[in-house]
Amino acid sequence: MWLFLPYYLMRREKAFKTIDKPPEQIEALKNELKEITARWNSNPVLQVRPDGYVGMIKLIKRIAYYLLRKQTQAQREVRKIMGGKVLPLPADRFIRLGEKRGEARGEKRGEARGEKRGESRMAKLMAILLGAGKNRDATEAATNPKRRQELYREYGIA
Repeated sequence: MWLFLPYYLMRREKAFKTIDKPPEQIEALKNELKEITARWNSNPVLQVRPDGYVGMIKLIKRIAYYLLRKQTQAQREVRKIMGGKVLPLPADRFIRLGEKRGEARGEKRGEARGEKRGESRMAKLMAILLGAGKNRDATEAATNPKRRQELYREYGIA
């Protein structure tokens, strides 16, 4: 049913030409739009498909702005109700949740890769130093991060 709302607005196009004059007409339009948004917010289908809600709001706003292009007061009221304030939409919540999960996974993978790479570099360095009988350098590499970096560069371990 909510798919027909843009057509509902277009059907009332003639009435919009005089809507700025009597304030009760603007008030009636405001009440209708508030009722529409309240129904949408309580619709369980739109909780599952929040992209439909966002797309329909954008479409109705565009149609209303076009139909009310000469009625500035009515256009301001529509903007207040359907787009003048930031509403927490279900789609936004899902996006934030997905971003948090993605960041957590990415951090976990990055840490695991970094740890594996660090262990691999250290193992190569120790194998070279102990194989060459450089026990003192091996001990320094294990305890002194600055010296370890120097030895990585010296032996070309990336």
